[in-house]
Amino acid sequence: EYRDCRSYKGNAISTTKYSPLTFIPMNLFQQFHSRAANLYFLFLALLNWVPVVEAFQKEITMIPLVLVLTVIAIKDALEDYRRYMFDKRINNNTAKVYCG
Repeated sequence: EYRDCRSYKGNAISTTKYSPLTFIPMNLFQQFHSRAANLYFLFLALLNWVPVVEAFQKEITMIPLVLVLTVIAIKDALEDYRRYMFDKRINNNTAKVYCG
């Protein structure tokens, strides 16, 4: 009896965290969820927008937070791209399929 092997589901792996569409929102969520220092800097930046509490110029207090978020986002993007390339290499390996 002959079976068509193309009707079976594939077994491709994907270990990436992000897609191009979800990178920014998911990365920001993870950065604020897992790093208390980022929440602290965000609190200081937001607090500085209150005129009574304003200690520095509003833009200056945002610089450390934006810098840290940008550096971490670049690092996470590179790590995720490396995972994507590794997954692609693994998924394109040839394999024998038993159909009998």
